[in-house]
Amino acid sequence: MHRNGTDTPGRSRHLLFGALLAALLLLRNPGSLLHPRFWAEDGTLFFQEAFNHGFLATILQPASGYLHTFPRFVAGLSLLLPLEQAPLVFAIAAFLLQLLPALYLLGPRMGRHIPSFAGRAAAALLYVAVPASYETHVNLANAHWHLALACVCMLVVSPAAGALTRSLETLALLVFSLTGPFSMLFLPLVAPRLLAAVKGAPRDHRLTPALLIAGGAAIQAGVALSSARVGAGASSFGYLSSQELMTVVSMHAFFNPLLGIEGLSRVADFLPPAAYGLGILGLAFLAFVAIRDRVRPLLLLLYLGALSIALWCVFPLNDPRIWLNPRSGSRYFLFACLFVLLTSLHLARCAPPLRVIGLLLLGVAVVVGIPADFSHPRQPDIRWADQAAVFRSLPAGSDFSIPVVPLFHPGMVLHKSTSLRSPSPLSRLRPLQSQTPSSFSITRPKRVSLNETTNATHLRVDGWATDGAVTKPAGGVFVMIDGKLFPAVYGLPADSGSGAGSCPDCVFTRLIPIAEIGPGSHTVSIVVLTRDRDAYYLPAPPQSFATSRFFP
Repeated sequence: MHRNGTDTPGRSRHLLFGALLAALLLLRNPGSLLHPRFWAEDGTLFFQEAFNHGFLATILQPASGYLHTFPRFVAGLSLLLPLEQAPLVFAIAAFLLQLLPALYLLGPRMGRHIPSFAGRAAAALLYVAVPASYETHVNLANAHWHLALACVCMLVVSPAAGALTRSLETLALLVFSLTGPFSMLFLPLVAPRLLAAVKGAPRDHRLTPALLIAGGAAIQAGVALSSARVGAGASSFGYLSSQELMTVVSMHAFFNPLLGIEGLSRVADFLPPAAYGLGILGLAFLAFVAIRDRVRPLLLLLYLGALSIALWCVFPLNDPRIWLNPRSGSRYFLFACLFVLLTSLHLARCAPPLRVIGLLLLGVAVVVGIPADFSHPRQPDIRWADQAAVFRSLPAGSDFSIPVVPLFHPGMVLHKSTSLRSPSPLSRLRPLQSQTPSSFSITRPKRVSLNETTNATHLRVDGWATDGAVTKPAGGVFVMIDGKLFPAVYGLPADSGSGAGSCPDCVFTRLIPIAEIGPGSHTVSIVVLTRDRDAYYLPAPPQSFATSRFFP
């Protein structure tokens, strides 16, 4: 069927390809849904605060200079289910949100900008497989990037025909405007519609989105202006030379989407400064094409890409030169990466010689960048079920630390306010005489003050362990301090100095806050579960250590 010159695929074809997009998104990191765990602020901020203080007390609590309505709402929703299901609730919400822009790109309402189904399918595939995107993959801590992309789609597609779809999109725009800083960046985009309404122009479907975004932007601006983070912000331009700045932008915005982080990392040290200069020229050429051809979705991506890069300069790292590594801070360049790929797709539909350039850029991305970065780095299983079981066994008033990924985050601390108790997770297992080869080490705490690193306030216990009866990885490891259990993150890859021998995935680690242990003398040991998790070993005698209460 054809309408307004656009090719509208059958409903079955649309659903089938949508399912394919969902499957590809899952395949990039299957553990995100199959073994869900909290990612960074998902646990240390959103879930921790909702669990400890309640949903209503935190829904309007700003962080990093703005409101986070969507992840805080999901955190509140997760409180309605058993604790064991909380990471899965976060993962499902993040997965569906990340899939939403792909479905918009695929849908017939995008036909006003990409008439053919094949073109829309290619655009959706590029979005799902975009390189350099592991930081924003299936987590709510960075959900505002995908929420902004969904908003871009809502602003450029044809108006929805059904009342239900219009209502859902209105709700989504309201949530978007109160989640993250991007509604403030959208304000210039909707300002013409607002000015036209003030001058008495006839009301149309674009006015409601404009009002929602403008209202949210005003609220977020008020929150941001009162934020200590914004007040302390300093430009990264002052820390990077002009050549370094050119290298950062060229590396992340041009070469990462074409070569991928993994591909670029292999050649970055060999690229001369002139190569990064060519990357800047490439970005300028693609921007010229988007502006010349007035392709609205590309213009919006160009605008958001430029401003999101500028956010890096407002909220700098302690050492901005870390951005000279292709792996650092890729989320700030998500819009730019998508702009490069989708503008290349647009060029591939143009007449020669522009078509040749577009096909060449797409060919490099499809052959090198997408395969290099398609599988995201595997994150370790934090043993959430074990963490929840130990937490349930604690008495009321207890605090309990739980790891999050990436593991360099100190983790979250949950406070148990009720007196309901469950038995220790080891009480259901039978102890066995140790036949497990293992080793473990303790990084003793050092004297700390407020201006030292976070890890200095934590005890780190790490090492390796296997199930000696089957000479394979164990079923898990618990760190036991003074009889209190702390499930370790187990199954990490072994390095040359770990002593793990022929077992490559049997390393464990656990960070425990000194405040949770308390001052004084302590004993620490490890408990190793059998591979079938039906019994446990105590493979080594306890070690002694001491902590002190320090004051800044």
